[in-house]
This record gives sequence, C-alpha cells and structure tokens, in this order.
Amino acid sequence: MSLSGSFQYVLIPADASQPIKICSADKSGGLENDLLVKNAKNFFHDLTGSRARAQKMEEAGPEERKALADQIRLQLDSSPDLTDRLKNMDDKSVLDMVYKSQAQPSCDIMALTVPCAGNNFKAVSMYSADSAKQHGLPQNGRATALMTACGHAAVDGGVYGDAFVGRALDNENTDVWARIDFLPADADPGADWCRAARGQGGGGGSGTKAASSLSNLVTQQQFAMQGNGNKVQAIDGMPGSETNSLFGLNGAPPVQETWGTWTQTDTEVELKFPVSSGTKSKYCKLNFGRLRLKVTVAGQVLLQGSVFDPIPPDECTFTLQDEGIGRELCVTLYKTEPRTWSYIVK
Repeated sequence: MSLSGSFQYVLIPADASQPIKICSADKSGGLENDLLVKNAKNFFHDLTGSRARAQKMEEAGPEERKALADQIRLQLDSSPDLTDRLKNMDDKSVLDMVYKSQAQPSCDIMALTVPCAGNNFKAVSMYSADSAKQHGLPQNGRATALMTACGHAAVDGGVYGDAFVGRALDNENTDVWARIDFLPADADPGADWCRAARGQGGGGGSGTKAASSLSNLVTQQQFAMQGNGNKVQAIDGMPGSETNSLFGLNGAPPVQETWGTWTQTDTEVELKFPVSSGTKSKYCKLNFGRLRLKVTVAGQVLLQGSVFDPIPPDECTFTLQDEGIGRELCVTLYKTEPRTWSYIVK
C-alpha cells in the first residue's frame, strides 16, 4: 500500500459544546514516524503545562532551582525509601530527574480495537493526556461513550481531557501498516464499526463485566498468579521468610506477583508479563525513570510506581518473546547498586 498522501483523524474536545474537529497529517512517515502520535504528544505536552515546567527548570537561577528542588522533594514525599534518596541527592540531580520526564512529550494510548480478520485488520486508537484526571482535566463524555461502545468499561470515570482518535490498517500477515481516515461520523458510538468491535472476533472489548478494563484487549493472563498488590508472596504455597528471602536471586525460583514474575542477579532485574499471542511491540509503552517505572500495554497500565533502587533509564530494555507458557513481555532493569531487591515498585 502506498504511504503517500494524507489521512484524517479527529479531536474530541472534553467541552461537549465544541464540535468534533477534523485533523489531517501526512501518512508517509508510516509506523516509525507516525505524525498522529507525534502531534498528540506535543498537543498534550503543551496542554498539561509539562513543556512550560521543563523550560522553567532549565532557565531557573540558583535560588529558584533550590526552591523548585525543595518543592519536588515535598511532592514526592510518599515513601520512606524515596524520601531518603531525595534527601541525599543534590538540587541539580533532583531537577534533572523531573526535567527529563517532563522534557519528553508523551500521551496515553488506548486501543479501542486491535487489528484482526473480524475488522479487516483495522485498528482504532484513542490518545489522551498522561495522568489527565490528576492534571484536573474534565471528563470527556463523548470519548468515554465511544470507548464503552467498543466494549470497554469506563474505569475510574473513563476518559478525561481532549482526545484524538485515529485508524490504521495493520495486517501483519502481509506486512502492511498505513494510516487511513477516521472521520467525525466514525466518532458516533452508534456507528457500525463500534457495534462490530464489541461482537465476537471484532477486536474490541467483550461488552461484559469480564472486560473491566482495556487490559482484556491484548493483555490477558495466561495462567493464575499468586500475590497481593506488589508484595512478594511465598512461592509454591510455601509460607515463611525462608522462601521470600531468596527474592528470585541468582537462579532462585521467580517471585510471583499479580502482574507476572520477576527474578534478579547482582547486576539486573528481569520482569515478565504474560500477554496474548497477538501482542506486538507497538502496543507496549515503557517509561523508565531513574526512580520510577511505568509499564503500559494497549493503553492499560500494568505496573507503575517508585522502584526499589535507582536504575539507569537509557540502559533498560524490553522485548517480546514466546515461551512454553505463551507470549511474554520481558523487561530488563539494570541496577546502579549491587543490592538485592525485595520488591519492584511501591
């Protein structure tokens, strides 16, 4: 398929009094340089003030930088481990930690449909601001209605803030990926494609209670995991601290969590998330921060929080692999200190 020309997509404002806006972009960038994603990231980067805050930190004088660093320490004063680390970091390191996360545009991506034969391999995705509700953005009733029309539950109130929606032809069998039009008429929850999406084999949610979140779209557990939140549990039902003290270290059995398993060596920590056989790397979004980790698949956050010890963001990696139990998302975190981790995030 030719990647020349342009494609159309829509912006659904959170303000219901504003009409749905038609947007267009060049499709020649393909998947590697998708202008819809790029435009959405920049739009939300400005909308949430992240760009302005990053610029303010970069241009601040010594006294203002100290005040900003102290303010960040107060805002992140959520756990004893993190607080102690922040106290031991100089002002520049604290600001750099936050500046790097704010300097890079980003957005949340929700897969309304994944490509499959039932929808002629047409994927529809929704793009909204990261942590939109926490930024105080209003609920977007029309975007939420569109999401639920595709069979997904409105978890935590649904979609907040403005939202972009676009469509792509994505057929892995013929190695085709190209943007195609998504028009205002397609944003109607009563549209034929929404009804087909929530049907069997339509690529959307199930429309039942079981599809309580977008994780049911692509990230379905292949086997039952033991665990409670992010706390380490006894392996194979063996109680007591003897099993827990191993923490998956250097060949010990993997630590089982609600989201998957993890092991570690003296230099790295490996996390494994069971995902469905159709999961591809473009559905996976990994945010590595020096002190934080966020793992998202198909728009659903699987794991996020403050990591046990600092990690080097630029060195951490992820891959998709097929093992005997099915497909897995494998995330590798490198240690900056040769200490044994007793948890991944809190």
